[in-house]
Parts: sequence; C-alpha cells; structure tokens
Amino acid sequence: MLAVDVISQIAAEYRGRLISIICDEVSDRANLELMSVVVRYVHDSGIVQESLIALVYVESTDAAYLSNAIIKQMHEHNLSLDAVVGQCYDGASNMAGQYTGV
Repeated sequence: MLAVDVISQIAAEYRGRLISIICDEVSDRANLELMSVVVRYVHDSGIVQESLIALVYVESTDAAYLSNAIIKQMHEHNLSLDAVVGQCYDGASNMAGQYTGV
C-alpha cells in the first residue's frame, strides 16, 4: 500500500510533462526476468528527476512483449504516449532493433 501511495505522488509530479522512459531487464535470484521502468522528467525549477515507477516480472523478453508491458505501465499511471520524447534501453537486439525492437 505504501508503494502505491509513493508512486501515485510521483506520478502526480510528472503527469502533463514531457518525459523519457528508461527500461532495463535483469534476472532475480529465482531466474525470473524483471524489467525496471523509470521515468525521467524536469521540474519547473529545472531540476531533472528520475523515478522508478515499476518493477515488472516479464514472461518473455521479446520486443513485442516488453513493448506491451511498458505501454501497460504507462496506462496504469495515466501517462500519454504523446508525452514520451525519449527512450533509453540497453543495447540488446530485442530492445534496440530499428524495426523489431522496443
């Protein structure tokens, strides 16, 4: 419940602003894939803020699945895809491919 409240407060800060999405995957101790979703935005004062908004277990690491997981997080936090002006992923082919990447 605390995490939901903190993320809601963070979401209120960046809602309506231009944002960048930063994502990466990592395996946990049980060899399950986790994807972190970070939002980067600029406050009115000019301070750049990066906030972790989700750690998502992913069943697949193909580009389509990861893209849908990111879009789902965007919708859950009432963010418009039109607000995204930048994307940052690791260099893996499933993330960075021009036509088949996230």
